[in-house]
Amino acid sequence: MKVWLKIIQDEKIVKSYVLAPQNFNEKNIEEYVKEICNEIDEPMPIFLNKHFSHLKEFSNTHFQARDFVESIYFDTMIVQIFDENAKKENKNFY
Repeated sequence: MKVWLKIIQDEKIVKSYVLAPQNFNEKNIEEYVKEICNEIDEPMPIFLNKHFSHLKEFSNTHFQARDFVESIYFDTMIVQIFDENAKKENKNFY
């Protein structure tokens, strides 16, 4: 499992970072995000119950200005959890 953090400004990715924790544990997601934020020198968002729910249900969550104590220059921070080894389903759209 990997954690991908994206900084979005004007509908464009301006910063992106992928963290691959050795022994991924979903309970440590805040620590992973904190590690990424320190690495790319961005403020740490405040996790609310809705963020944990979105991560659990959709494997991603969005943070906006109201989710930060500090002022931010970007529009959105997206945190996504993914497994690059997972099999991709072959979906037919017709």
